Amino acid sequence: MSGNESFLQRLLSGVGTALSIAAQTLNKVVEDAYRQGYAEGAAAMRESILRAAQAPLSVPDAPKFRFPTADAQDTAQTRLELKSKSGRAPRGTVGRIINDALGKQDGLTQQQLKQYADLVEDISATSIGNELRRNEGTKYRRDGNRWFLIAPNGSAAGHPAVPAAQEVSLAPN
Repeated sequence: MSGNESFLQRLLSGVGTALSIAAQTLNKVVEDAYRQGYAEGAAAMRESILRAAQAPLSVPDAPKFRFPTADAQDTAQTRLELKSKSGRAPRGTVGRIINDALGKQDGLTQQQLKQYADLVEDISATSIGNELRRNEGTKYRRDGNRWFLIAPNGSAAGHPAVPAAQEVSLAPN
């Protein structure tokens, strides 16, 4: 082996050792940076969770709901307020409209309830019929084709409860 070859071999060995030391140092720096970033991220997450837990709860405003009268000037605006994005009336609207109508005048037909509902909201006759039949016997009572509210005591609102065994005469006395 010549002097140049041995010099070159020592030089390459020294460079290899230096590269190995540099790689170990770089590896340690990256590991330290990772640990520091992880610790800072964990601390930031804990702080974020604690801030969120202590923040006051905000409740969105409830939608405005009102029943206009037959001569209401703002019927179109009321319809816009009641419509949801899907084009359907908000949940419970049909029941509230029926209760309001029967509360004002008992003994309305399904068609009369539809006409009343049209003053407030574009609700289908099917929706009104479904609400009446679904709650028949609990909220509403049917007599022929006329509907009545059921009072908490079980009688139709404005009408006394009639026992089942009692006969009612419609003839004049």
